[in-house]
Amino acid sequence: MARLNQLISNAASQNVRSPLTVQTENVAVRKGRVVIMLTIPKGLDKPYFDRNGVIWLKSGADKRRVNSKEELRRLFQMSDQFHADQLPTRAGIDKLDKLRFRDFLRDVYELDYPDSQADLLRLLQNMDLATDDGMLNLAGVLLFAERPEWIKPLFIVKAIRYPGNEIHSTEYLDTQDFSGPLQKIFDDSLAFIMRNLHRLQAGQGVNAPGIPEIPPSVFEELLVNALIHRDHKLFTIIRIIRVHAAE
Repeated sequence: MARLNQLISNAASQNVRSPLTVQTENVAVRKGRVVIMLTIPKGLDKPYFDRNGVIWLKSGADKRRVNSKEELRRLFQMSDQFHADQLPTRAGIDKLDKLRFRDFLRDVYELDYPDSQADLLRLLQNMDLATDDGMLNLAGVLLFAERPEWIKPLFIVKAIRYPGNEIHSTEYLDTQDFSGPLQKIFDDSLAFIMRNLHRLQAGQGVNAPGIPEIPPSVFEELLVNALIHRDHKLFTIIRIIRVHAAE
């Protein structure tokens, strides 16, 4: 048993990087036999590599190699070692929407806009909006760049409303693309949704504007999740599709 336990310990320490801590327990079964039960605690240093530097993912009953940069980034993000909003971009701080950032500093932190470029860069870096080499990171671009879609073309929302219950290739009742900083995209997208909802009288007078058939808070939550939690490593845009059910 000591030899088998040593083999298990060697495999966990020599064939995996970073080494695994494996707990073993000898369990007696019938006819004097012993089964070694292995317990591998949840690791803190994910993702793990084999001795050849390969990462493997479980796929059903089998496993497969991680072959793409996008999958690798996702694994590091899941282990809290990498965050997509910290990805560097090619946009310098001159792409900043100064008025938007000024208002943000005033309203949220009660700070004045920095007087010099050096102070501005230092502040952006301290707020995790710029990289060490002086460029805006993804969060800086999406929140405060003047035209984020020029830097990240896929960061737009396409909205469309179709007649009837089906998606058509040639007919629509309303359509619009939304771009700009994150807050603007959220506001414009929510406005599109709300203007394409039915409004109910719900006991109000005929001069009342009517109550949306679905509360706005529902769509606020959906939009926040779609915009904040979108996977920026996937080259896709966000789409809002509304079908217009027949009366």
